[in-house]
Amino acid sequence: MRAANAARPPYAVYQLDYVGHNLVLTPDTTNGKTDWDMNLHHANDSHSFHVWYRTSDDRALQQDDATHADYRGEPLFAPSESNPLDDSSPSPTPGVSSSPKPMGSMSTDTSSVNPTAQVLGAVTSEASRYYEITLVGLEKRDNATVYHLHLRAISDIEDHPLTDLYVDPATFLVRSAHAEMTMRRVVFEFGLQADIDYAPIGAYWLLSDVHFHGNGYALFYHADMDCTLRLHDIVLPLTLPAAYFAPPPSPKP
Repeated sequence: MRAANAARPPYAVYQLDYVGHNLVLTPDTTNGKTDWDMNLHHANDSHSFHVWYRTSDDRALQQDDATHADYRGEPLFAPSESNPLDDSSPSPTPGVSSSPKPMGSMSTDTSSVNPTAQVLGAVTSEASRYYEITLVGLEKRDNATVYHLHLRAISDIEDHPLTDLYVDPATFLVRSAHAEMTMRRVVFEFGLQADIDYAPIGAYWLLSDVHFHGNGYALFYHADMDCTLRLHDIVLPLTLPAAYFAPPPSPKP
């Protein structure tokens, strides 16, 4: 795990399971390319797909295990980079290093450390432009020891919803993340919580699970929704046929 590669592999083949409560997954296919909608309906929904994924252009061939229907286009869910801060806080300076170097000891000598930095055991974290970061402590998560970091958005909470990171102490890669966001307007309110998990797959550190829970109201209407997406049986081939990702030819007039 210390040598895990935080980048994305060129190709991936995996099983994808979707389970939704009041969120119905609907494919929208135009000219052979499929987009995915999650529509709010009072119903439970579940699907399983076999997915062939190409990283370079974020394209996938997804086959429904139940109907054997094929869908080409952007994937519903695919492996991602290991650090959630990459998306929500692009290139903060100073900020949390995306690849800090492990220290050789747990020394508390801070004479050579930037006085504005916090020494978190074997992790040094400077104040982020977007978050105030504090160390909660070392914890057990999924039978692994992790650093638990608590994040509080300095401003723009809707754009920076992360509240907790669980960091592998050997590689300093994110094992899990938690985010919360609440939107309030004159006649409606909507809250969203998300839990994200990562796992070492071969030489890579990849996204494996995402769970969303949301609830909201508008005037007299209330909605509660929930969905989980899980990757498993992941294989990382060196290549896949280009035909897997090409839309089928349009029918002749």
